[in-house]
Amino acid sequence: MIIAAIKMKNNGDKMIKSSDLNSSFLSKADYNPSEEKLTVFFRKGSKFSYYNVSNDVYEEFIKAEKPSDYFNSKIKNGFSITK
Repeated sequence: MIIAAIKMKNNGDKMIKSSDLNSSFLSKADYNPSEEKLTVFFRKGSKFSYYNVSNDVYEEFIKAEKPSDYFNSKIKNGFSITK
């Protein structure tokens, strides 16, 4: 079982959940529950934001044994995206 550490950070008037990811190509995930926005940071420096992501999906993602597999199967093509 993977235990994910969720850090809360204040981004202006919004609270953001932030988690480091145990993955060879994903480094971190930030989640804004009020906007249902998930921002995924990649080890090579890029980041993508996904919209209409529920808290349940965020929690499953960061707790997944292989976050990269979860990302590829459930998030990558399943939500609206911006770079």
